Amino acid sequence: MVKIIGWDIGGVNSKAALINYEKGKFKEINLCSKYFPIFKHRRNEFFDELREINTEIAKDEKIKIMAVTITAELSDAFFNKKEGLNFIIKCFNECFPETDIFFLNNKGNFLSYNEISDKILTLAATNWIATAYLVSKNINNCLIIDIGSTTTDIIPILNGKLSTASLTDLDRLISGELVYTGLLRATIPSIIHNLEIKGKKSRISFEKFALMADIHLVLNHISEQEYTCETADDRPKNYLNSLARISRVVCADNEMLKEEEILNLAKQLYEAQVKIIKDAIEQVIEKYQAFQDRNFPIVVLGLGGKILGEIAAKRLGFININYLSNILGDEGSKVAPSVAVAFMLGDKMRL
Repeated sequence: MVKIIGWDIGGVNSKAALINYEKGKFKEINLCSKYFPIFKHRRNEFFDELREINTEIAKDEKIKIMAVTITAELSDAFFNKKEGLNFIIKCFNECFPETDIFFLNNKGNFLSYNEISDKILTLAATNWIATAYLVSKNINNCLIIDIGSTTTDIIPILNGKLSTASLTDLDRLISGELVYTGLLRATIPSIIHNLEIKGKKSRISFEKFALMADIHLVLNHISEQEYTCETADDRPKNYLNSLARISRVVCADNEMLKEEEILNLAKQLYEAQVKIIKDAIEQVIEKYQAFQDRNFPIVVLGLGGKILGEIAAKRLGFININYLSNILGDEGSKVAPSVAVAFMLGDKMRL
């Protein structure tokens, strides 16, 4: 049995999982997710963040093997992806000099620091590949819908293998397999441009007055504790403040609009977000005959898996809904790529 730490380094969230791995099986020991918007911090603070997370999940134990998947290279903290990847890789190697660290690429292979060289761009945006690998080991044929705080991944698995030719963020946006909408950080104008208010259709403001986290909070989809990103106005994360933020979307306020009118705006926005995900699922499945069977397994995970992904799939007629939380637990499902990349490395190294 060997202990492995899996890392999922995103632009605003850093997640890690410590697992015990043995012969194709694993057990989660500790999980950690930290809100760390890299574009708002000095770069040396990322180094400290890695150490803090490592201490939180491993305590005083020195873990000898780490697996890393990166999506933070897209952050505008960096001039381009290559700069972002180089920075993150360098931080890992300086932070854990006595650890064997392997970085997942978009072909599903792991590269050590010395193997990266001109292959560095293949390390960009690979957390979904780790998730697909883990799910495929449990369900041979399925469509994965992974909805996090910021984005949605729609991943086809056929005959136990990832079934897509789209390996970069750009290609996945084009194919519908990557959707830039998530449970918390999605902005209102990215969801809809018109709302019905007082019986009439109104254009909305394109200011960042509210986030979808406000919508899901007032509709009771998430708790105040699950509202983990910053608010649009830096005011508290509670029901009354979320109502006030939502009212500004139509250039009103919480005195001009009644509570039920603001809640009606929230319901329209929720429906519009579900439709965005539903439309993307349709775009992905139209290429595959297997998905025409509405009993085809759907696997939902992530913060918004049940609230958004399951609802979107059911509206397309899918009835066989599976939850990764049944395998990883609720908390494990929310940080699935970090668990998955550690498990994947154990398999690849045949530990």
